Amino acid sequence: MGAKIRLRCPLIPGVNDTDEHIGGIAALARKYPKLTGVELLPYHDMGKGKWNQIGKEYGLCDLKNTDQEQKDILCRHFLEAGCEVMMN
Repeated sequence: MGAKIRLRCPLIPGVNDTDEHIGGIAALARKYPKLTGVELLPYHDMGKGKWNQIGKEYGLCDLKNTDQEQKDILCRHFLEAGCEVMMN
């Protein structure tokens, strides 16, 4: 109906940063040509303090923030799969 839609995908190391998952997202983006692209949301631990403040254990404490090199690699994988990608 003319709506502009962008796929937004958080990428969590060891959870959904596999070639299979990336390929699935790219295939979905190619299936719907009216999509404006894919926006990747790399993992970061900025919410860790909030979890501590409310007395909850942060379940992803062993993960490291996604660095620029990893972001570049992920973008390249999406571009190679024929998918326009934006990194947040």
